[in-house]
Amino acid sequence: MLRKIQKILKITFLVLALFFIIPNWDLCAEETDNFLSWGEKISDSSELINRHFNQIIERRLDKINRSIINRSCWRVAMKIAIDTNGWIESNTSHWINKNPEIDRIPRYPTNQREYLDKSIYRENYRKLFNSCPTINMNGIYFGSDKISHFFGMGIVYFMSYLRGLHNSLEKNDIYERVTDLGIKSEMGLTGLKSSGVLSYADIEANFQGLRFFENLCDGDDPYLDVVDGEWVMKRELDLREYINPFFDESYYDNVYSTKRWSLVKEYLLPFCEKKKSDSEVIERFKRYDKIINNMKLNFSHKYIDKLMLEGDIPSQNERTFKSLCK
Repeated sequence: MLRKIQKILKITFLVLALFFIIPNWDLCAEETDNFLSWGEKISDSSELINRHFNQIIERRLDKINRSIINRSCWRVAMKIAIDTNGWIESNTSHWINKNPEIDRIPRYPTNQREYLDKSIYRENYRKLFNSCPTINMNGIYFGSDKISHFFGMGIVYFMSYLRGLHNSLEKNDIYERVTDLGIKSEMGLTGLKSSGVLSYADIEANFQGLRFFENLCDGDDPYLDVVDGEWVMKRELDLREYINPFFDESYYDNVYSTKRWSLVKEYLLPFCEKKKSDSEVIERFKRYDKIINNMKLNFSHKYIDKLMLEGDIPSQNERTFKSLCK
């Protein structure tokens, strides 16, 4: 029986990897241009987005509780992960992008070509056929694709996490494995090798997704519990607990390939002055700095900093917005 479960986990992991490691439409084709939101006010959509995902979780728990099959907490968590994951486009960024109630830049509805003609990626706009808008949750401005990364790559990390637990690995060893998986993805077909953009913000969103799935059954105060014989969420998911300034690619720098850098740096240059002169941008980044200074950095972020320092992955000291402004 144990071998059968292991085989199912391996097959499931490979299938999920095909969806998430290879680029797919729900990750909005390629990139989000967070710079287009500079100087703009975007209404906070936290309540709308949180309500959407909590409804998905409640529907899943209702189905589980109506079933006669007894499930462990981790099995319930996996069912929730499957329902919320990023390749179900009606659940994630596609739902956000098409929802007129959710404020964003560019405003809804906006012709994609009109948006891309203003973007730092305008030289490659024919490839960016479905670029994601910037939304606001809890004062953090980020591309809606990060929600897909949170749930989509989050479940890939979670599968690896469960395998690590099954193999009695230490937590930090598991975290290192899953972060390496995210780095490999961004260095490969979903990032540097395809679009010419390595997004460390994507990797941050991936790991925060794992944190949520892990917290369903583990930690000091797990979400899931059994009450009167039924699985319940002791408290609702609030994405604001996981979203942080490192989701904003205009704050947490992308690293560009040599070719992509030659195409975008001309359009990035005016933002160097805007960063110093635009009051909205100045206040936004001050707010970000304060959050980061009071925030405990997760394993993934510290591990990436270490790899950059050792030269094992591209540093944010060259071919980045920050390096251009120096």
